[in-house]
Amino acid sequence: MTPCLTQFLISLLIATHLKGLTELLPGVNGGLLYATFNKELDKFIQEEGLSSQSQEDETTKRFSAASKIFNLFARDMTSSVNSPALMKKHLEATGGKIVTRFPPEPNGFLHLGHAKAMRFSFQAAKDHQGICYLRYDDTNPLTESPEYIQSIEENVRWLGYTPHTITHASDYFPQIFDFAVHLIKQGKAYICNQPQDEMQAFRKEKKPSPSRDRSPEESLDLFYRMKAGEFQEGEYCLRLKIDYASENPTLRDPVAYRIKYHPHPETGKTWCIYPTYDFTHGISDSLENITHSLCTLEFEIRRDLYYWILEAVDIYRPSVWEFSRLNITKTVLSKRKLNKLVTLGIVRGWDDPRLLTINGLRRRGVPPSAINDFCDEISVTRRGNETMLSVKLLEHCIRRDLDKTSPRTMSIISPLKVVITNMQEGQEEEIEVYPFPKDKTQGEPYKITLGKEIYIEATDFR
Repeated sequence: MTPCLTQFLISLLIATHLKGLTELLPGVNGGLLYATFNKELDKFIQEEGLSSQSQEDETTKRFSAASKIFNLFARDMTSSVNSPALMKKHLEATGGKIVTRFPPEPNGFLHLGHAKAMRFSFQAAKDHQGICYLRYDDTNPLTESPEYIQSIEENVRWLGYTPHTITHASDYFPQIFDFAVHLIKQGKAYICNQPQDEMQAFRKEKKPSPSRDRSPEESLDLFYRMKAGEFQEGEYCLRLKIDYASENPTLRDPVAYRIKYHPHPETGKTWCIYPTYDFTHGISDSLENITHSLCTLEFEIRRDLYYWILEAVDIYRPSVWEFSRLNITKTVLSKRKLNKLVTLGIVRGWDDPRLLTINGLRRRGVPPSAINDFCDEISVTRRGNETMLSVKLLEHCIRRDLDKTSPRTMSIISPLKVVITNMQEGQEEEIEVYPFPKDKTQGEPYKITLGKEIYIEATDFR
């Protein structure tokens, strides 16, 4: 067993007992208990020499983000801890391997921020002999298309990654439906018929839905009728019965299922009700036995909901860790904003070289190795989603990569004649030029002749 895996299993084993302790002592400060545990665990790991750092090869050291996955532990939440039975079943399925996933929604084209997330998930798994899934979180058929699905896979493979398996959240629609039925029967979900604007107002004001006390029997009947297509879109939805007055807005009885009469790219017209992203995401992670669910910081507030759902249906809970979203100066990295630029005709499509989409960078001539090098350079942090990185760093990584692979050539677009006055008529000098000036062993040198009259680029003249 590797030191990394040993460390991971120790965390899970002790955390399981911590959960039992907090249940026996309901008045105990859970946050302080978990903080003390983490501190003592780190101390123990250093004393026993179980740190993964000494096992890292040169690639892992350079991409320090990969080693971070062994220091990730969910935020002071007992609901995140697996029972021994769940953990045993999980380990039997994975063989103790690290399992990650890259889970884009197929509702647009990928950009540089996705490349960062992709690098973290795929490289972390690879550096620790694990596996990484490519999963399409396709829960909204209105915004998804086969074009996006195909482009995403092409981008993943172009950047040099080979998914262990390609899956879709829609692959699990039958199981997710069964989990919803289970929650209704347990009184943890109910059918709501509030209009959307009224529901939003009630949630904002922390008021309960008039449907909140609907009986499980009636809710179950309505849910099956929703599935049978008896109601109009927006007439009914399934909501989770959590805490309508919670300080965390994601816990105020969120919607789990809604009616949508729109064919799905994968399932066609099989379904007319679809689970929401929040309800689906954690369940998909669990069914795929993901060990580390890695996502950007805007999902941090959803961690409570993620674990509430998994605990309510009593299935395996992955370890969740959020990192800062990528922001670059002088550009935008938001699918919504990029879509607006494309729709308004400000740019010539998603592959416009001025955009930092993967297709745009590729069309600009940026090699995949330069993008990966940039992701390694910035690594991952939790400094917040407002941190901006200079576009100059990206340009530096591109130049550094091209410097190793692009032979130097000479051309003049706008020629300007220059006469060298201190050279005699007919005087010539031969100069040896190397295609790779910084590595003269690469490529064959060639000679150019310098005479009294030369031509330079007009823009170089001051």
